[in-house]
Formats: sequence, structure tokens, C-alpha cells
Amino acid sequence: EALQFSEGLYTSLVENLLRIFASRASAELERGHHLRALDHLAHHDPLTDLPNRVRLKRCVDAGLESGEAGGALLLVDLDRFKEINDTLGHSVGDVLLQRVAAELREGMAGFAGACVARLGGDEFALWIPGAGDRAAAAEAAKRVLELLTAPVDIEGYRLGVDASVGIALAPAHATTSSGLLRCADVAMYAAKRTGSSYATYDATQDPYSTERLALLSDL
Repeated sequence: EALQFSEGLYTSLVENLLRIFASRASAELERGHHLRALDHLAHHDPLTDLPNRVRLKRCVDAGLESGEAGGALLLVDLDRFKEINDTLGHSVGDVLLQRVAAELREGMAGFAGACVARLGGDEFALWIPGAGDRAAAAEAAKRVLELLTAPVDIEGYRLGVDASVGIALAPAHATTSSGLLRCADVAMYAAKRTGSSYATYDATQDPYSTERLALLSDL
């Protein structure tokens, strides 16, 4: 009887310990799930689920530090999106942005290592490692424009969207993610100004410089 009692007590103790371990393991798994979810939210756009500006910076920095043969950063700004958004409402605008995100994500998958991100509003960016020359970057920009100019049907409306693309090359134009983004932004506005679909950064047409800023401060 004493032996049976000891065995019963031992079995009960083991079962209790297993329950405790299972409970703790479940709690750790849940905690890990929440941490991964929070990390995903911190690095992705909630509307399109594309990487955000923070994640894009990491992708670009990693590519620059890897010593690969340069790369191209493309800044894409949708034309006439505000008109669509204001006329048909934000719900249609949001669906359009999701469609654009899906087209870019799937259509640019052929470019090895490409990172497609949404910076906010109607601005998207693409980092394409290895496309450090003008010809390769121009081909990528043409592909982006092909994807975006196809008409889209949303809630009974057939919508056409154009885009302006600014191109910055690494290391020719900048060697940091922030520098590339600034140069791509300058090129994108040059494309809008000249009516071109895309433009590559040109330092001679860059109105922004530390010297200019210092001169404005002095004035």
C-alpha cells in the first residue's frame, strides 16, 4: 500500500510538472508570436503589407555593405492619385494602393533581391541590387511603368494611373540609403517637371546643396 501510495504521488507530481511546463511553453510561444507580430507591424505598411521606410533602409544598407556591384533606388510617385482619391473617396483610393502594391511586388519579383516598399501616401520605392548602371536601372523603371499604366477596375470604375519615377544609382550618386533616397527624390521631381516618365539623378540639376542652404541662412 505504501508503495502504491508513493507511485500515485510520483505520478501526480509528474503530471503537475508537465502541466506547468506545458503552460510555460504555451506562454512563451504566445509571447514569441506577439513579438513577431509587433516586429512585422514596425517594419511594414499596414495598408499594403509592403516593407515601410525603416525596412527599406535596412535592405539598402545591407546591400551597400555587402560589397555587391552597386544598385538602383527607384522612387515612384503616382500621378493623379489625389484626384481619384478626392473624387471617388478614400476607400477606392486604398484599394487602388493595394492593387499597385500587389502589382509591384509580383511584377518586380524577376529582379533578384528587389525590395518594394511603400513610403507613405502614393509614394513607393524599389531597391534593386546589382542594377548600378543607367541601362539596368532604366529597364527596371520601364518595367515599373508597364505595371502601373495598365487600367484597373475598382467598384465599377475603370481607372488609369500614371507614375513618375526617379532613379538614384549606388555608388555613382550616393553611398548611403538616405543619400540615395534624396537623389531619387530630386530625380522624381525632375521627371514630373519635364513631363518624362522617369529620370536619373543629375547633380547639375540638383537645386539642393549644403552651400545653397548656407547661403540662404546667410541671406
